[in-house]
Amino acid sequence: MLKRLGIDASEETRNYLENLAWEKNVKTTLDRLESIVRDHSIPSPAGFAVKSIREDRDENH
Repeated sequence: MLKRLGIDASEETRNYLENLAWEKNVKTTLDRLESIVRDHSIPSPAGFAVKSIREDRDENH
């Protein structure tokens, strides 16, 4: 049926596996990056965002 429909099963299988490997690589890379950010981030002190926004508003007006 695949031949009749003009589908190259080998090509389609190779494309699928290449895409699967690419997606796995991207996920692994993102997981590593998230881990690096999480391990090296310092939380902002309580109220920092509110204070920062107020300062920005005051400077712009």
